[in-house]
Amino acid sequence: ETAIGSGPFKLAEWVPDNFMRFEANKSYYVEGQPYLDGIRINVVPDETGLTAALRTKAADMAIVTDARVARTLRAETGITLSAKPSLSYNLLFVNTKRKPFDNVKVRQAIAYAIDRKAIIDAVAFGEGEVTGPIAPALANYALPTAQYPLYTRDVAKAKQLLQEANVGPVSFTILTSTTEPAYGKDEAQLVQAQLAEAGITVKIETTELTQYVDRWLKADFDVATGLNGGGPDPDFYVFRYFTDDGNLNFVTSYKNPTSSDAIKQARATTDTAKRKDLYTTAQKELVNGVPFIWLFVGRDYNASLPTTKGFIHLPTGSIIYLRQTWLDK
Repeated sequence: ETAIGSGPFKLAEWVPDNFMRFEANKSYYVEGQPYLDGIRINVVPDETGLTAALRTKAADMAIVTDARVARTLRAETGITLSAKPSLSYNLLFVNTKRKPFDNVKVRQAIAYAIDRKAIIDAVAFGEGEVTGPIAPALANYALPTAQYPLYTRDVAKAKQLLQEANVGPVSFTILTSTTEPAYGKDEAQLVQAQLAEAGITVKIETTELTQYVDRWLKADFDVATGLNGGGPDPDFYVFRYFTDDGNLNFVTSYKNPTSSDAIKQARATTDTAKRKDLYTTAQKELVNGVPFIWLFVGRDYNASLPTTKGFIHLPTGSIIYLRQTWLDK
């Protein structure tokens, strides 16, 4: 309830699920900043409402994650839309503690049966790239997905792996939310149809976001849709999920000493070439082990009015440059 920090703005008022109001921090360490006296960040439950807010000048700027909304904003006169390659991953969490997902061949079969490019085209209007465990935007470390056999859709291979797994008919439920991630429900429906071609039966369970989060925190799902935020360094994302003592390893309960050790060693060195080799090892192990089924990274969008000046749109989603933003009014 009490905000502590040293940023350009101080929290003045907070109404959960509604808005946050900030006042300029007069003691901010950058002389002369921030330029604005204050900012108000409104929570808009449905991103389609962002268009109306900008059109009526009820908002000066909006952060957008849904390509469908971005497409509408791009066509609006008087609204500027910036798009950056995202560091957030659209994916499926696979609960490796639950049968039949404790069998890696079942997980691999599911991965082979999915057409990731078709999903990008259907839900994000083609605005995105197929991704592995490290987003393509992190070019120093990301392996090209063409190096992953599991990323070439092969329904016959999926059926073969299911036979080798010898677990009988495979059926499971995908957990998704009514609101987040933006593409979750559509992704689940597309995966459902694609896996049916491999003889896999999928049901979809859609819950309110609060219920989804509660279930996710308890790892109470077979498979769940997700949008995972990454960062400018791979460690921010991979350490917490894929090391044996990562604080979010419980989500899928995936254990792999090879990838875990490689990620830990990469954290412990500043040698870029060595880190690249270690992350290459980790990525190959993770893709073959399938604790997640990575689908794609989309775009992060920022929409603003012509009167909004000075803001720099970062692919990390950071809004630190509100400190130098000003309004030409």
